[in-house]
Amino acid sequence: MTLLRIALDVPLPRLFDYQWPHPADESLIGRRVVVPFGSGRKAGVVVELPAHSDVPTAKLRAAEEVLDDMPALSPDWLDLARFCADYYQRPLGEVIHAALPPRFRRTAPLNITPAYYALTDAGRSALEGKVRGAAQLELMRQLADGPLPAAALPASGARRELLRKAWIAPCATPLDRSLNFVKEHALGEAQS
Repeated sequence: MTLLRIALDVPLPRLFDYQWPHPADESLIGRRVVVPFGSGRKAGVVVELPAHSDVPTAKLRAAEEVLDDMPALSPDWLDLARFCADYYQRPLGEVIHAALPPRFRRTAPLNITPAYYALTDAGRSALEGKVRGAAQLELMRQLADGPLPAAALPASGARRELLRKAWIAPCATPLDRSLNFVKEHALGEAQS
């Protein structure tokens, strides 16, 4: 069991300890988490992994979920938030949450729609004869040349089925082959 010290958006000048039943390391610091608080749930930010808590272990509640829909806040960012909390004499949780965009203050993870889809290696081998259904085959042939924007692909059962089989996968950006510069750019007269 790991202990998490979490900054919550409450007007109390303290941090809150929760249990985390899974293995954890320093990469958890700066991550958003969802925890039970009172009779509800709150989004918080992990600021420490303490070795022990002042609260008896039997009374510690468990954190529900680590939200990995954004990168962890950097140690420098957390140090700045601590400085601001000290300077303005406000709780660290209030300062952190005031600095986050509103969508990151919620307990719900962000539903980020992938921008592009690409054919996986398993999908390439399946394209050679394992594909059943004209819609799936057509979709895979479209993706055989490279990633395509999600908007260009039909939101159909065929796409869901190919995602389930891991024959296609979302990818962050297309593989843009047009950016291979062949010649150097010459500096202009003012630049020189």
